[in-house]
Amino acid sequence: MEAARTHLARHPASTGATGIIGFCMGGAFALMTAASGDFQAASVNYGILPKQMDEVLKNACPVVASYGGRDRMLKGSAARLDAALDRPETAAEPRMTGGAHPARPGFRDHRARIARASPHRRTDHVSTEPAEQETRPKEEAEQGWHVDDRCLNCNIARAYAPGMISYTEGGQYGGLSKVTRQPETEADVEKMYLAAHACPTRSVHPPNGPLGPDSDPYPTPLDEEGIVHLCGHASPQTYGATSYLLKRPDGTAMMIDTPRWRPALARRYEQKVGKVTDVLITHLDHVAHARKYADAFQARLWIHEGDLHSLPDADHIIRGREPVEIGPGVIAHPFPGHTEGSTLFIADEKFCFTGDAFFWSNSQQTLEVAHSVVYDSIKTLADSVARGAEELTFEWVLPGHGDLHRLPADEMRERMRGLGRRAATYPAEPIDYGAVRY
Repeated sequence: MEAARTHLARHPASTGATGIIGFCMGGAFALMTAASGDFQAASVNYGILPKQMDEVLKNACPVVASYGGRDRMLKGSAARLDAALDRPETAAEPRMTGGAHPARPGFRDHRARIARASPHRRTDHVSTEPAEQETRPKEEAEQGWHVDDRCLNCNIARAYAPGMISYTEGGQYGGLSKVTRQPETEADVEKMYLAAHACPTRSVHPPNGPLGPDSDPYPTPLDEEGIVHLCGHASPQTYGATSYLLKRPDGTAMMIDTPRWRPALARRYEQKVGKVTDVLITHLDHVAHARKYADAFQARLWIHEGDLHSLPDADHIIRGREPVEIGPGVIAHPFPGHTEGSTLFIADEKFCFTGDAFFWSNSQQTLEVAHSVVYDSIKTLADSVARGAEELTFEWVLPGHGDLHRLPADEMRERMRGLGRRAATYPAEPIDYGAVRY
């Protein structure tokens, strides 16, 4: 969706404003992105409604939606969406006309129709912009640090504040994060702010009001030498993927995958780590803001040809299965399986940026693959792991989702070999985000 939006926005005939239209599952995606700030209008056609509709639609762009009057699966959806759009926080007077038949393009008189016309306005909770006033019930403020129910189950908060933020069942995405222990030390509080400013839905709340810019720690160094920095500010459009900045000896840096797009963040990253020369995309799930950051940095934008359809305006294409040197000490290793174009980027035979290919599982205390979220082939992924165990050398596993972890290179190789053996036994499965063993 982001690649298509960018292409349209850059078309010579475009005004720069773009809309999104979707049918069925696509209708649900159109509704979910109506408040993203990236679209100026949304057309929702028999899309499934989100459970947290008020939050999803808060400050959404103008929406027009169509539902079939005889659609049993979505019975009552038009009225529910009508009510949600009529609330003050989503503004505007809706219009409805009755419908009796399943919605089909070209049969406008047979649709239940909701039209919403309101000025586009977006609430921005990123700490790089002025903080907005937030009104919360007194009992909520008094409960200490907490996570609200918009959580995507992306695991980033649990990875950054282990032992304080944990997994619990529930939610729309196979699980939720929950504060199970309040911070007790200054170091604990720092970890909670790391989690809060990384969370893609801004669902991690401190006890004394909204997050402010003074508490934003990003970018923050990961290793003792300060070679790798965490970007924080994960994007909902990458399902909360972790992104990184990699400093190079010549004073420049590279970005691996991208955080949510904000011009102020782009400026801050370069102020902290130096001129960013390259934006490296591990696979198609993480392309959302790649072009914007590459343009802001005037950097080269890399992706593998297997996933090029998701980022057609990338200017540097990794081809085939052989390693490719990105720059001194930084090698791209094609690693198909999760997607056809999945790629690892290894720096200095020490840091391995894996995207969604594999990760450190805190629950299993070893390397793991997301075997229930494979878009290419689990067999191909197992083969890539087995090959990588013999050919690759690294100490840090730095994934998009899952925990970060460091081991001596020899021990990491043995963990890779074990993962290869396990992955070879995994069957092909339907996509199920809730089954991932973070």
